[in-house]
Amino acid sequence: MDSLTRGSPRPGAGSGGAAASGADRCDFRFDADLESVDPTVLATVPVGTACTVILHRQGSYDVVVVVAPSGGFVGTLSGFRGLANLIDCIRGGNVYSATVTAKTANTCRVRVARTPTP
Repeated sequence: MDSLTRGSPRPGAGSGGAAASGADRCDFRFDADLESVDPTVLATVPVGTACTVILHRQGSYDVVVVVAPSGGFVGTLSGFRGLANLIDCIRGGNVYSATVTAKTANTCRVRVARTPTP
């Protein structure tokens, strides 16, 4: 993860990696390169496409997966600072999207952000 920014912190919230008292620790966005990219699914996802971020149970672990609008797994979000927080936020009912910002045949860069709730 190259950059992590907090969106819409509450008044009095500090800046940086840890949420200050009163800050919404689940309101953040970041850029990341996907791991375990499926080139077949990636080929169907143009730059600018918003994909869904979900938890997928794999053995005894929850894996954060980016899912294409067609339903296929594009790749995973893993190995970055803040992963445990993202998993906790998803488990807590927060919904995130990952917009494809750049790609090659085998790599994919996304911008992850919480999806506003109506």
